[in-house]
Amino acid sequence: EFRKKSKWLKLIQSHIEEMLPEVYELQQLGVLSPVEGKSVIKTRTDFEYKMRRRISKKQDFLRFIDYELKLEKLKETRILQLGVNDVSEGVRYRSLQRIHFIFQKCLRKYKNDVPLWIRYIKYCKQVSSTRSLGLAYVEALKHNPSCIQLWIMSAKNEMEVNKNVSAARSIFLQALKFNKDSVEFMDRVLPTGSF
Repeated sequence: EFRKKSKWLKLIQSHIEEMLPEVYELQQLGVLSPVEGKSVIKTRTDFEYKMRRRISKKQDFLRFIDYELKLEKLKETRILQLGVNDVSEGVRYRSLQRIHFIFQKCLRKYKNDVPLWIRYIKYCKQVSSTRSLGLAYVEALKHNPSCIQLWIMSAKNEMEVNKNVSAARSIFLQALKFNKDSVEFMDRVLPTGSF
């Protein structure tokens, strides 16, 4: 028990240390004030502890995601307002990676939460994370094969975004295999033949 706690304390410390250069750079550029920088570190640290509790709550993950999304929006707005051009790629991508990480950690715990998968899929589309989007569809369908909406979204993505008719057809056939007795599948997909 002590060894386990020690391990996750080290992990939290490591995550805190990883975020410091990003926060310091934003402070140096004037995007965050020193007070805001401290607040970001404290808030993220608190959320890290909540995520690692033995009995973590879905609400904690969702609050952390919402916090990071608001912070990202604030950063983007200030960077534009200040006309800051020399923000490093690391700063731009670390927060996106953090949001992906929180979503994925939450989804590992709540695999059957379809609205949560859909929210993550929409986020992947919004930030143009095509690789994460593809993986999200695979994982979402693996854990929720009877959810017609996810099959439709996945096939539409292949057809409309990736322009891959063959992949869309393959998804359609997999959906049929898992949902051959589903009235919803027959009503929503088969009459029109479209996803």
